[in-house]
Amino acid sequence: MRLICTLLFFLTISTASYTQNITGIWRGYFVQKGFNEFTGKFVEDKYKYEIQINQLPNNAIEGVTYSYKNIVFYGKASFKGIFTKNTENVLVKELKMLELKISNNSEPCLMTCYLDYKKEGKTETLTGTYTSLNDKSKTDCGDGAIYLEKVPESDFKKEDFLMKKKEEPTNTTSTHKNIDSKKENIKKIQSALGLIPDGIAGPKTTAALKAKIPTLQQPLDYSNDVAVKHILSKLSVTNKLTTIPETKHHETIVKKPTIKPGAEAFVIKKGIAMPTTPPKNNKHNDSVTVVAPPVKEVPVAPTPKPKPTPPILLERKNILAETIEVDTKNVEINFYDNGKIDNDTITVYLNNEKVINQQRLSYKPITLHLHLDEIQSLKELITVADNLGDEPPNTALMVITAGNKRYEVTLTSDERTNSKVIIKYNPNAAKVEQ
Repeated sequence: MRLICTLLFFLTISTASYTQNITGIWRGYFVQKGFNEFTGKFVEDKYKYEIQINQLPNNAIEGVTYSYKNIVFYGKASFKGIFTKNTENVLVKELKMLELKISNNSEPCLMTCYLDYKKEGKTETLTGTYTSLNDKSKTDCGDGAIYLEKVPESDFKKEDFLMKKKEEPTNTTSTHKNIDSKKENIKKIQSALGLIPDGIAGPKTTAALKAKIPTLQQPLDYSNDVAVKHILSKLSVTNKLTTIPETKHHETIVKKPTIKPGAEAFVIKKGIAMPTTPPKNNKHNDSVTVVAPPVKEVPVAPTPKPKPTPPILLERKNILAETIEVDTKNVEINFYDNGKIDNDTITVYLNNEKVINQQRLSYKPITLHLHLDEIQSLKELITVADNLGDEPPNTALMVITAGNKRYEVTLTSDERTNSKVIIKYNPNAAKVEQ
């Protein structure tokens, strides 16, 4: 019997969703796929499933899970994971069994779940897949699918963190103040960058900040007044380096000269205030106008346009196989045929751009090299089956090497589904690995 799951909610929101919080009770079911040795067929078994999630300030999550047929026979486990808001996916890994009430011929298994968050109307769901290992022998327990909905009440006892959340009074005024403070901080930074202060930290603001302060870590917490003050101080220093020093005479800054080069010395601008100090020789009343050289504008890195989604990625369902966090910027990926060489061929898309075109899988690897950084920290690889080979479905083994770490992912695709793997750069990834 499969017991207890690790949940990680991971993947993508196109715009920042800083108010999103998944703390609460999620209940539904998981379907276990297994092989029956007596019938020689694969069978599916359905279990009830409940997760109580506590979202922490640093976007990590923790809590407990319940796998059960009823509340008399169940398994309870603790888990930890991380909620990445800009991707709307979660990965949660069960750590250990806390309570266990099962029959004598059953063994507990710890699960790792890969779920997608969706909200339609008032209904919030987490759906996806899971893998599992036997808690004792550490052998494979199989995999399956998961469906959960956010509900107000639990079939079991509510954890303390849920009770505390309920007892805390809501402070709407304080929330609005925080939002207003964040907008004001964004406006201050935009003004310092020479942008229109609209209070929305979009790609243009991010690119301008990167150009001014290349070492600045992204994303930024604009609601943190101390951090914003530090950024403004850096921008102040940067702006001083590009500011033209004042002279004793009034100056006119000409951004775009409309005269021929070399003729500037003979041009006198109209409407220029005269110096307040009279000339020493009162016999001369000639006025002198100082024309400053054009100010060079700091270039702003253009925001790259997203690649259009290829038709085959829209026609087929893209199933998430695994999300992997790495702490190195350079990653090597190798594709092999998973098992018998049976003429499987694949096409691979990297962030909607074709990088492998109809190549045959074999024992010899098909190799890709990826570079990730703080700005482009997310890479989405989708493997498409060009055919089903001699023995359907199309299966491939993806081997990911990041520094001294190695990950293996089994990819299965056919005429209706593609296999998706997400690789995310996180310099602190080692801290959440178990």
